[in-house]
Amino acid sequence: ITKTGGSAIERAGFKYGINWGACHYMTIEEIGCSNPDIEFTPTKFQSYELTSPWHMPPTILSEYIRNNSTLGKNPYDGADLFTVVRNPYDRIV
Repeated sequence: ITKTGGSAIERAGFKYGINWGACHYMTIEEIGCSNPDIEFTPTKFQSYELTSPWHMPPTILSEYIRNNSTLGKNPYDGADLFTVVRNPYDRIV
């Protein structure tokens, strides 16, 4: 779910040694992510699956990884999941 504070959550997790979202895949200095644990090479073309797997729903990412071994391990395996939802009206104001 986009625009719900993902970067702030990734930053908070990193402070406690937890890789969430994009931090699994890349170093992001402004967030503090410096220890990616899944090998990732983005494509040179726009592709929902290949340019930002951290935005993919768990069921779609799991299926994609099963069919494409180049994407590495599944960060959802054995994980407790949660979702952050922002009131859409707050985005309008």
